[in-house]
Amino acid sequence: MALPYIATRADEPLNIIWHETHPRHLAGRGDPRRITQTLRAAGWKSHSAPDYPHVVLASPDLRHTVVLEPEAKPYQPWWRIRGDSQGHRWYTDFDAHTPVEILAGLTDALIAPEPTTTPRTSGRRSPQRTGRTSAMSRAMRPPRTPPAP
Repeated sequence: MALPYIATRADEPLNIIWHETHPRHLAGRGDPRRITQTLRAAGWKSHSAPDYPHVVLASPDLRHTVVLEPEAKPYQPWWRIRGDSQGHRWYTDFDAHTPVEILAGLTDALIAPEPTTTPRTSGRRSPQRTGRTSAMSRAMRPPRTPPAP
């Protein structure tokens, strides 16, 4: 027996193509599938109840979770993102008015591989190793003397 076709907002052409909007405050809510489909493609598993209107996704190692749970009040948290990185637990909540592009920046960072080494930006020693910032280093240098004629 074939299931009946049920029209949803997901069938609209504007929801199929994602647009990045600039400036960010004009982006609007966006399409949550930008986040859910990206996480599912990265191996995250859905732990959602089929009869409840929410999305619960967990990372393959179960260290991070993303929950999309629309609330009746627009300023209540819709997105709940929780994690455990290097023994430190953290969480963040976003309401319905947070653009999906901003949330996608966070969730894309969760699926990015952790760097194996710290990148060096230049030949100079980093401020963490010297204990002072580059502005302090410049202030502590002796003044330059002009070259002799």
